[in-house]
Amino acid sequence: MNNDLTRTDSSSSKKWSSAIGYGKIRKNLTDFDALLASIGVRIGNDSPVKPYLDLTREFLADEQGMPAEQWLAKWDPRFKEFYQGQILVDRLTESLLVLKDQRQGALKDYLKKVLSGSLVQDFEPQQAKDFLYELELAATLKQAGFGVELREPDIVLTGNGLSGPLAIACKYPSSVGQIHTHLSKSYSQIAKQKLDGLVALGMDQLVFGGMSNYMDFRQGERHPMEVLQDALGQIVRNLVVERARDYPSEKPLDGAIFTLTAGGIFGEPACLTFMRALTLQCDAENPRIKDIGVVVRGLDSLSRPVSVGPALPAGT
Repeated sequence: MNNDLTRTDSSSSKKWSSAIGYGKIRKNLTDFDALLASIGVRIGNDSPVKPYLDLTREFLADEQGMPAEQWLAKWDPRFKEFYQGQILVDRLTESLLVLKDQRQGALKDYLKKVLSGSLVQDFEPQQAKDFLYELELAATLKQAGFGVELREPDIVLTGNGLSGPLAIACKYPSSVGQIHTHLSKSYSQIAKQKLDGLVALGMDQLVFGGMSNYMDFRQGERHPMEVLQDALGQIVRNLVVERARDYPSEKPLDGAIFTLTAGGIFGEPACLTFMRALTLQCDAENPRIKDIGVVVRGLDSLSRPVSVGPALPAGT
């Protein structure tokens, strides 16, 4: 994995471009503020998320209000700080805005949990990131055309060709040793709701943990999406064997979504891009295999790089 996705931590000054892209961030923040006001949520000064929201607002104000030379001189030394802020702001605002029509009580509860901890892309465990993972997956499934409800076990899907409701229990493990416990607990959570469903496991912290927080996807010889899909495929194959061999009394791995998500620099011209890969697994005898196929088809078009930031000039 490390040979294909090299991370760099160059300390050289980064240049900026005012190419299109900041308008999207600006609009998302405006809509995000309106959403918070509509459901009565206020971000406290002690929230670990607030400094990154403030930093992003400051950057956008400077980009519009300062002469280019002053703006660049101020923000060149803070490139990586803004890079982290933009990743956080995009992931948080994008998922919440997609889900803005959810029952207000549910969305408000999630917001309070998400805003209570660090969301920085450092691949370190934080409970707030567990809840952000649930929101991001729910938003992705809604973008794929499904009806989405934030309720027990975590997400319930309807419509878009499904024969009936399909439950998803989400887990965001921070160590390999947690995976089988998470699987067992998740299948139990689904059964308690008297629903069929899938377990969703976000593998970001396991695959990217220990790597640089600044991710440059342009360094490897293979396309990063190919690398991520290969990594997920290997994880699933290993877990199927481990589950049957080491946990014979537990429910087998049968019905699961595995995801990998990270933001980094990619493309020509270079810009902030999210790489989102996913793999679905189930046995041929799974009674909901046709519905799982519907989910596969719905998500297939979304499993691609998504560029969210403005272009950066050559040499970044």
